[in-house]
Parts: sequence; C-alpha cells; structure tokens
Amino acid sequence: MKNATIMLNRRNGELILFVEPRGLVGQGCRALDPETAVRIRPGLLKKLVIVSSKDKAGTNIKEVLVRKFDFEETSERFDGYPIFKRGDYEIITSSKDIIFSDHINKEADLYVFASRHSSVEGIPCLTVHATGNFSASNEYGGRGKELSLTNSYYLKRALQLLRKFAEELGVSYKISQEVTHHGPTSYKVPSFFIEIGSSEEEWVNPTAAEVIAKTIMNLDTESFSNFISAVGFGGPHYAPKFTKLSLETNYAIGHICSKYAVDDLDRSTFRQMLEKTIPKPEVALIDWKGLRKDSREKVIKLLSEVGLKYERV
Repeated sequence: MKNATIMLNRRNGELILFVEPRGLVGQGCRALDPETAVRIRPGLLKKLVIVSSKDKAGTNIKEVLVRKFDFEETSERFDGYPIFKRGDYEIITSSKDIIFSDHINKEADLYVFASRHSSVEGIPCLTVHATGNFSASNEYGGRGKELSLTNSYYLKRALQLLRKFAEELGVSYKISQEVTHHGPTSYKVPSFFIEIGSSEEEWVNPTAAEVIAKTIMNLDTESFSNFISAVGFGGPHYAPKFTKLSLETNYAIGHICSKYAVDDLDRSTFRQMLEKTIPKPEVALIDWKGLRKDSREKVIKLLSEVGLKYERV
C-alpha cells in the first residue's frame, strides 16, 4: 500500500484497518467511516435487511431467509414486529410502505431493502438499484432533490449474484440494475434496493425469493479488489447498457441518472451522485445514444467542472 496512511483500531472486539486514501477501500471490507476505512477480514459487514409488512415480495423474502438460513427470532421488536438475527445480519419489518420507510434507526453498515418491483409491462424480473429523487417531487418517498448514500461495489456484487443464483435455481427472470429512483433518501448508511417483479405471481414465488435471499447472504463471499467505481448517465429505466457493464466488466456502477432525469439534473444532484456513491467514482459512463445531444453536453460540462473523466458506452 504505497503512500498509504494505515492505523489499527478495535471496535466491539473487532480489529479494524483504517486506510487513507479512500481509493484503497474495498476488497470485501466494510467502512466504519465509509470514506476511509476497511476491515481486515471480509464478510464482517453488519447488514440490516429491511422489509415491509405491506409488501408481499418482502414478506416472502423474509420467510425464505429465516427458514433457509437459520435466523433466530429475538425478543426485540421494530414497529411491533420481531427482529431476526444471524451473525452479522438482522432482519426488521417496517409497518410503512417500503419506499416511505424513512424511520429506521438501527445501527448497521449496510441497509438492504428487499421489496417488490411493479411495472405496467409486468415483466418477471429481479432488480437492484440505488434510491434518490433528481426532481423536486417526493411522491414516491424520500426528499426532493436528494439522493441516498449507496455502495457501488455491493450493487455490482448483488447483480452478479442475482444472475448466478437465478441460473442455478432455474429462475428465468430478467436481471437488471435500474436507474436511481424513489425513496428513502436520507440515511447516513449506504443502502440499495433488491426486488422481485413485476406482479403478484412473482412476488409470492418462493424460488424467486430464494434467489434474493441467497444473494443477500453471499454479498461478502468474494473480493472486490478489481472493481472500478463509477456513475452512469443516460438510457432508459432498466439501464440495459449499464446492467451489461456491471455484469461483464470491472465497472461497479452506483448512482445512475436516466435520460428522463437529466432534465432535472443540477449541480446539487450531480455532486450528490459523486459524493454519495462510495467508493469515490473513478469514472463517469455515458450512454451516448441514450441521451440527446443537449443532454450529453450538459453532463459533460458538469463533469469537466469537477475534473472527472468519462467514457462513451
């Protein structure tokens, strides 16, 4: 680790390795300060899995997690529902709709929201995405003009595992990394959504829920050392180009601003894309044909102001 400042510390009985610069963060490790610290041992990230009592897919996923991974019901409650624990994992149930569940106060290093995905087309799918609102509207939760803190490495790993376990279990659903959308947006803990779509038939499918469950439980099983953190601009909601890049290259993509959201993109939300994607993005990926010329020029101007390189994809 040439030119790195290294400090050892201990918290809750764990040995922690703090590393500066933050570009060295990764390799399956968690951050006490997500900007600058990594754990020595992978697989110890404390994860909070959040489902909603109003969400059939989330309830399905929780039931599979508890049954197949030996979670234990505790005497603790959240919103009146029992908390389940296994190692560094906890499962809580929100009484609110999942996108409006902005009242979580549990300590963790990563929030994983497991939920349903809905669409007019009704295409069976398994999806992951970061949350946030590029517009001033908060109709679908969170705050207007606010993006969540997210981790590009875990988004990539989740997407890879969805494909792996879907193939193993014979679930022929579409696998996608969606663009950034809806709430919650205000947590100081990195988070992402992982979803089953797009109708009740899929939401209650136990095999689809098992794909999600196995993905959640295997997020730390391999190194992140070759990942390249990035953000994306352009393209449609299901982001096929960015999904392909996440699955087939070293790029790990955090926040994605769709072609529809670029009109609402301003300096504040642009900077949030960079500052709230951790590790710090090394590159911006532009879906060249997935943006109008004026939108491309807008994005390139913003990138030039902060000196972040971009690649046409």
